[in-house]
Amino acid sequence: MQAGIPKDFQVKVINPQLPGTYKGQIEVFLANQKPEIIPFTVLVKVRPTLIPLRGNEQVQLQLTQCNPLLDCGLARLLFPASAFLQSWDLAFDNSVDAPVKVTGAEVLLKGEQTGYQLTYNQIKISNIPQTLAADSVVRLPLNWDCLKIPPDRYTGAVYLSLDGARERLIIPVNLTVRMAPLMPLLV
Repeated sequence: MQAGIPKDFQVKVINPQLPGTYKGQIEVFLANQKPEIIPFTVLVKVRPTLIPLRGNEQVQLQLTQCNPLLDCGLARLLFPASAFLQSWDLAFDNSVDAPVKVTGAEVLLKGEQTGYQLTYNQIKISNIPQTLAADSVVRLPLNWDCLKIPPDRYTGAVYLSLDGARERLIIPVNLTVRMAPLMPLLV
């Protein structure tokens, strides 16, 4: 090195094993001088990799809209219990050694017959933002109010924004809402 001329040195950190903050120092020894100590900090992050569990790659639900005072009894006799669900757990495998922060969730569904688009008051993922545990199976509940959803076949998706991810995670949704059988029987 020549005196009075700055020199850049490249420092590489290769293959850190776990995410976290690592602190250290570099000692530069110059002839006939005390060593120069340069502190440094390396922040290691991982890209989130939520993977939908088998059977959760796409949500397909067939629900029944009924009035508890009028026709739910008949509907419960004729249809399976799954037709009266009020929520569905979206299940994922978070296989990385760091928690994943879900910063946003949007549910966009549109009726095929009516063109009616469902709103946040009708179907949503609540408690967002939310941090999901590291190296575990995690769940996000998709909630709806069937009495507020007009009968139709709705298609669309759930869009999840993850902190540090390059793209949104997209889960396709196919939701069919039908009327309880009392009205069709009367007609």
